[in-house]
Amino acid sequence: MTGMTRIEGPSAWVGCSLHPEDYRVELSAACHDEIRRAVDELRAFPLPTIVLRPEDFAMPACREQMARVRHILERGARFAIVGSGNARSSSTARRISSWQAAESSTR
Repeated sequence: MTGMTRIEGPSAWVGCSLHPEDYRVELSAACHDEIRRAVDELRAFPLPTIVLRPEDFAMPACREQMARVRHILERGARFAIVGSGNARSSSTARRISSWQAAESSTR
């Protein structure tokens, strides 16, 4: 085919050229702990989500991992999967879901 320009760069990929480290960010134990503490704080002192701001929570490990996600989205594969391969993730997810359900029932 003539006249076609080859697209190159980290966001131009095909499945066989992509590796998990190009798009996957695993949540660390420190990040899970920060999420648990934030959920516990929100349960103890419930506030409407509209008044909550990211800077209200000290979450350096999560911020670091989200910076990695931002880098992947802006300069890498342009998509990211955030997860965890351990059982703690499902516990954290249940706590977050529980908090979200309680929050939505108070509206």
